[in-house]
Amino acid sequence: MAFSDTLTIAPKQWVRLTDTPASGVRVQNQGDAAVFLQAANDADQPATTNGALLLAKMFAISADQLLADLFPSLGAASSHLWAYNPAEFATELSVSHG
Repeated sequence: MAFSDTLTIAPKQWVRLTDTPASGVRVQNQGDAAVFLQAANDADQPATTNGALLLAKMFAISADQLLADLFPSLGAASSHLWAYNPAEFATELSVSHG
């Protein structure tokens, strides 16, 4: 299902960025905290940030960057994408996927 929104990521919380598995997701960090991005083959919350990408403030990942290329260990064409905010304050991510 297509999705496009700006999400608030609470402090010390995981938030699933995809409602269904996606092959590509456009994500822009619009907040003041760097966030970890982690992909998973299922909808279960990641247990750790090991292997995650750190997306700095005002940086983006374009939708043409496939999740399978960013997280090759998953071995799946489509995955769920999660964000973790390690900061003590909330931050915002702009997210869009098809």
